[in-house]
Amino acid sequence: MSLKIYDAYIINIPSPNIYNLQQIFDNLRTEITNATMASIQKKIVKKCLYYYYFKQLHGNMLVEQMLQQTAITSTADVEIHKIWETVKTDKYAELYDLIRQRMLNKIKNSNNTDVKLQIVPLKDKILAMFFGNNKMEHFVSDHSAYFDYHYQNQTDKPNKISDAEWEQRRTDWEAAIGPDYIPCNHGFTVELVNVEYILNNIFFNKTQIQLPSESEILEELRGTMRSITLVKGYPYSTKASDWKKFIESDAYKKWVIDTNTEIKNKCSFITNIEEFLQIFV
Repeated sequence: MSLKIYDAYIINIPSPNIYNLQQIFDNLRTEITNATMASIQKKIVKKCLYYYYFKQLHGNMLVEQMLQQTAITSTADVEIHKIWETVKTDKYAELYDLIRQRMLNKIKNSNNTDVKLQIVPLKDKILAMFFGNNKMEHFVSDHSAYFDYHYQNQTDKPNKISDAEWEQRRTDWEAAIGPDYIPCNHGFTVELVNVEYILNNIFFNKTQIQLPSESEILEELRGTMRSITLVKGYPYSTKASDWKKFIESDAYKKWVIDTNTEIKNKCSFITNIEEFLQIFV
């Protein structure tokens, strides 16, 4: 039977009792919840700035077109239409509220923010498996109590692991999650993101605001420029190989340079948090 145990750890602490484990879990939960909040806040700020700069770049006429295109015909269109209404009328504090609520609704209806550990105690050790947002796994892998304990029998073992240790890992994981090898049927689950806390606490917080870099904004705004279809070699297809060839072409690279210049000439980029707050609060 093929056995693949990725993102797996052994927990090594001096006194592995429930209290000490809970302390570790609580600390991880705080760190990961705060990092998740910061990531969501950055996305909200980035999206606010996208609409703010869109109007500067394309003017009222294109904003009006977007309003018409998103005219309310179904429930799914309501939020986007309201967003374009606030852009048209320069109600940017209201824009922030709409984008924030839209982002939180997505969190409620998805598991993209989930971060979990499946903890499986054995007689002489405690094993853990990580599940969820892999951008948050470094909080676990960097923690002093967690050590890599992955195992897979369909490839050769890593050179740095001895034959005896590799065999012990196999034995341990078979004992931990066998015979069905469904992790959730063994041990217990620890949630490392407090979703309810996030939903109730993502408001404007000066210490949480991160402005996107200029390159991030330029990339977003280039995506609104129809002139790209006029670039030599533009691929009217969805094939990845065609697009790879296109973005590596000199014609595309020149378009990026020229378009970045056009965007920067038309948009007044916000460079500090205080300026952002004046506009969006």
